[in-house]
Amino acid sequence: MLAGGSINHALVIANLIGILYGALRGKPCRVYNSDIRLQLSKARYVYPDITVSCDERDKGQGDSIRYPRLVVEVLSPSTEAFDRGRKAAYYRECASL
Repeated sequence: MLAGGSINHALVIANLIGILYGALRGKPCRVYNSDIRLQLSKARYVYPDITVSCDERDKGQGDSIRYPRLVVEVLSPSTEAFDRGRKAAYYRECASL
């Protein structure tokens, strides 16, 4: 989701982040919002609404995650086609998912 999304979209993401954060407390996983990019290859990256990584290699890597365990896209009318299409295909190619 690009900056300037709807209030409902933001609320759904915030609620999901809270649930995931609570569920993963005490585990080696971290929950990230859409400010952190998911590096799928040297030339391809995306910004999921939520990314969870439990991989030590992702800690301290600046603004990128490379080994996600979970990605979440909250669909909105303006991005649904891309999220369900090309972006979903990219995620299916990610070995850690």
